[in-house]
Amino acid sequence: MNIQINNFGGIIPSMDPYTLPEHAAQVAHNVDLSGGTLECTEVSYPRDQVMPQELVTAGNLAEIARNMNLAGRMVKFIFECNYVRNSTREDYYIAQFVDSDGRDGPQSAVSDVITTAPGHMPLLDLPRKNGYETRLFRSMNAETGFGQIDELGDAEAQSLMDGFRQAVVDALPPNGNVPHANVNEAVKGALRHPAGYAVYFHENDLRPSSEWIDTERPWAAPKEYAYSFDSNIQCLALLNGSILVFTEEAVYKAVGQHPARLSVNKISDKPILDKQSLWTTNDLVGWVNEEGVAVFNGGSVTLLTGDYYRAEAWQALCPVNFSARTNDRAICLFGEEENLRFDLRNEGKAALSTFDSYTGTKMYCWKSRLYQLPKAQAWYAARIVADGYPIRLSLYADGQRTVETLALDEKDFLLPRHPATRRWEIVVEGKHEVRSVAIATNRAEV
Repeated sequence: MNIQINNFGGIIPSMDPYTLPEHAAQVAHNVDLSGGTLECTEVSYPRDQVMPQELVTAGNLAEIARNMNLAGRMVKFIFECNYVRNSTREDYYIAQFVDSDGRDGPQSAVSDVITTAPGHMPLLDLPRKNGYETRLFRSMNAETGFGQIDELGDAEAQSLMDGFRQAVVDALPPNGNVPHANVNEAVKGALRHPAGYAVYFHENDLRPSSEWIDTERPWAAPKEYAYSFDSNIQCLALLNGSILVFTEEAVYKAVGQHPARLSVNKISDKPILDKQSLWTTNDLVGWVNEEGVAVFNGGSVTLLTGDYYRAEAWQALCPVNFSARTNDRAICLFGEEENLRFDLRNEGKAALSTFDSYTGTKMYCWKSRLYQLPKAQAWYAARIVADGYPIRLSLYADGQRTVETLALDEKDFLLPRHPATRRWEIVVEGKHEVRSVAIATNRAEV
């Protein structure tokens, strides 16, 4: 007789240990279950602010600037200085005009890579326009992380030296005159639709922008395009061409290829509890509501946690405090009572586990369902197939640990003597990926 586990599943808190399906777990902690194996996971603290999709990316900046015919040109100059670095660095720059009212105009195209040797600084020739200030942004990869490093007034010199010691502060804003106190407020949660327009929100109004190719108002959010909801908007998300609008009372879907002609429909009357719980993947948008983790797949809204938690158990987790982040096909919810991880599998199901709030790797723990045998049984041998060793194996009899041993390689090994019983649980702990675990009454069956 043997017990063989080749596919490791997650926990299902709504079920009792003896009613769990085959390969489900009572405990799955600090473990990646996405591939059906036991694997160490790396978890970091959640972001302070959820930004499902940036409005402006380096990939579309050059196109936008060309459409508006205002692409700037940067010329690199190098001179000797006393500031010494240990390595050569490569940077990219973007310039942006700002009018006297503080409204952001179009950005330049992304500069060519500027390579700076140790002991040198670049002197940048910035694009200028009468009546406008020029802001300079820098990034090390030309795709993300553009931050403002300096600003030149209308009457200042055209050249600017980058000493690399200034803090990269304000993030690159969108092109837009929006109904906010300033553009830095407007960019929070703003989206860029695949059809080419931007989407802002202010109080209970959804504010699509003009089309980018509209050279009369290329960065405006026309009031006549606004769509008003019954309550204030908390955040937005984008899935393909669908704009999800999360208000204080419900969730809506807005679709349309032109910003003046959006079709809006309610998809859920259960609002998001906190915008920090919003998450997106390539094919899903999810958020936390009072019933569980809601998921939109482009067609309808379903509950990812529907099979895992009863209503009382979900409320006991204080779901209003959850914040989310994604890692490949894993959804991590950081909460005050417990941290939850959902590994999205190819068959469309999710394996649920828990984790500690930490940075780096930590030993995982996986505890099997409760096996109830027809008659009392003791185990003679075991085998663990893993990518590395040691792996700790423990056997629990009637809720008490009676066997604790280490697997040191892939070969089968004898278990310490222990009493026979009908109720058994298997616990596996380690830092290496485990593919299968087997225990048997004789060595031939492992």
